[in-house]
Amino acid sequence: MMKNDDSDLAGFNKNVSLKDGTATCPSPSPSVILNVERNQLTLKHNKDCKLEIVVSPASIIVDAYRIEIKSISGVTWCTLSNNKVENAWQTKIAGTFKLRGIVTVCGIEHFSAEKDLEVQFPSYAEITSDAAVVTATANEWQNTLTDCTQIPNRRRERGFWIRLNTSTNTYEFTPTVTGDWSGPGGPVSIPLPPRPADSPAYPSPCDHGATYSVASFHTHTPTVFRVAATPPGSTRDVGPSDPDRRIDNKDDVPGVVYDYVESPGGSGSIPMGHPENSPAQLYHSMGRNRRSTPN
Repeated sequence: MMKNDDSDLAGFNKNVSLKDGTATCPSPSPSVILNVERNQLTLKHNKDCKLEIVVSPASIIVDAYRIEIKSISGVTWCTLSNNKVENAWQTKIAGTFKLRGIVTVCGIEHFSAEKDLEVQFPSYAEITSDAAVVTATANEWQNTLTDCTQIPNRRRERGFWIRLNTSTNTYEFTPTVTGDWSGPGGPVSIPLPPRPADSPAYPSPCDHGATYSVASFHTHTPTVFRVAATPPGSTRDVGPSDPDRRIDNKDDVPGVVYDYVESPGGSGSIPMGHPENSPAQLYHSMGRNRRSTPN
């Protein structure tokens, strides 16, 4: 006798055909994995990352793919891609993030486990090796040498903020700030303003770019015309000063200082009357190798 109930189908786990007969709906749910090539990236210098959604079993028909991202401290997800694979997704926003992959199968969304991702700011070495930064800082060093004159006997420091525009993937520079003029015997300083705000101030992880302040820069001054105003044998230290380091730590950025190479070697200083066109270099104001990653 033919039975009318479904008791014989209890535990039966085959796919169920859709009404139009064009595909089958899997049971149980598919397994979804988001593969992330690297979990730590750097703006501009190491920004490419392969993202791939993997679904198993391979026979499952996927209607739609989606890769989403959110800030680790946020609640709102945004869509990075509607592709299964992003071979060279380029990060534009700094932060600590969560990534996930989503697939739609038979009208139902299935989620991967969340993956962690940190997008760092550039390091001191990466910033100072960039051609635009090299040119801009060298120009201000030459301007500092030009500012130093014997009549009148005066000198002053120069500086600016180094900014990274991730929309154009280039470094930019704020207008140059100059310190007060100082005579041969007086101290010099520069009123470099606090770190400029990011633009936008709180970018979304799916924004197409932002502009960040990533380093401070300033010059130190020659001693070529200071001999007459200082005791014989006087010297001055080269490289970042303790106040430079304290300010850069407060601003949470690596500091970049243009100054002379020590003379003689190993002294950490130069003499008063040091020839103006002597070798000079960039120095790292220690304490911060890169700006801290935001949450």
